[in-house]
Amino acid sequence: GLDNAAADPATALAGFDYDCNDGDAAINPGVPDAPGNVVDENCDGNIPVYEDVDRDGYGAALLFFVPTFSVPAEGRWAPYPNTWVSVYDGDCNDFELAVFPGQVDPSADGTDNDCDGLDGEDAG
Repeated sequence: GLDNAAADPATALAGFDYDCNDGDAAINPGVPDAPGNVVDENCDGNIPVYEDVDRDGYGAALLFFVPTFSVPAEGRWAPYPNTWVSVYDGDCNDFELAVFPGQVDPSADGTDNDCDGLDGEDAG
């Protein structure tokens, strides 16, 4: 599919890669895959997967790309049975189970529990 409005269909195909979702202009071969949404935005048939060292559901380091037909659930993935993986990234301390994006950050204790760059902003 094409995400442009070419007047001549014969020339419209020139220079375009395969678009895997004509209904969404944000999904096309020219964009990078966004982490955590299990959508193949760039139409290459793969999504990013991150190593989740502390097993909190968020990873920090890109581990590999997997085919969209074999997206792992959180936890172990068969080809790497000793490695925990997640499709979500952004863990600012992947060695601490209580630290991940979206976590409550209740006190200014020197730890940014929710990975937003602030410490203790959820204190009441």
